[in-house]
Amino acid sequence: MNDRTVRLLWLTIFLLAGSISVPAQAIQEAGTLVIAGQSERATLVQINGKTYVDVESLARITHGSLRFQAGQTILTLPVNSGATAPQTQADR
Repeated sequence: MNDRTVRLLWLTIFLLAGSISVPAQAIQEAGTLVIAGQSERATLVQINGKTYVDVESLARITHGSLRFQAGQTILTLPVNSGATAPQTQADR
């Protein structure tokens, strides 16, 4: 997952939590999110110059799951068994 995807994920969770309200006229469709290796897509929207994706759509297209607990939205993404975990400072 690249930095942009991670930022979109956090911003979407922030919006989903209802922390801000945005006038409908400030929301514009901004294209489609395609994740490499996945056949499904999700609609992107732009709000005040920032691009967002619906977290439920993100969970669906990544074959992840969502749960709601104590005011938090938790997105669990599947582990790709063929992927190599990034190295940490301790690994080097």
